[in-house]
Amino acid sequence: MPGAGGGPDPVAVQPGSDAPRVFPTVTFFPTVDPLAPSTPPGEDERRRIETYRQATAGALQDLLPPEIGQIRLVADQVDTYLASSAHGMYVVRFSVAPAPDGAKERSCPPTESVKTGKCRLVRLPDGVDATVRAMPEGDGTVTTAVASFHLGGSDVTVAVNADDSARSSAPVTSAQLADFIRDPRVLELVRGADRDPVQEPRISHDEGGNR
Repeated sequence: MPGAGGGPDPVAVQPGSDAPRVFPTVTFFPTVDPLAPSTPPGEDERRRIETYRQATAGALQDLLPPEIGQIRLVADQVDTYLASSAHGMYVVRFSVAPAPDGAKERSCPPTESVKTGKCRLVRLPDGVDATVRAMPEGDGTVTTAVASFHLGGSDVTVAVNADDSARSSAPVTSAQLADFIRDPRVLELVRGADRDPVQEPRISHDEGGNR
């Protein structure tokens, strides 16, 4: 199969054997981001998006706790950044995606879930409700911090992932993430991307029951 990496051949298992079946592992190396627009943006649009991403990186660096470490942009992923410190490397997502049919209100589920973590409802300055939660990852010993809300015609997600390999939770608490999304500098970035999108519309919307 083109683009497939090598892997072990399937191991035959005789009937009655207790050994588990082993399937081969393949790795794909797509040459084009499947979520990228079909027509690449022109030079002016690329500069606009780069300016927005640099401003977003600056807000992440300045307004998240210093334990986040150094923020860097991730190539070809408009909504993705990488934070690195002595404690680990954390994928950071700052997504403002057009979603005219998305759920306009966010609410926490009536009962807590071990899978989705403790949820808190946060009221933003303009009256928009956001959910903020610390979600268990991997074996449950580390957590990812996630905030979600709908503003204008866009679904907004801000997330700081755990570093599973370093067994390090996101160095951002729910309270700190709530303060981040309330900040006028962050809300201005969100409003700007809502007025003049930098991402393609989402095909589907799933907040894990958080609607």
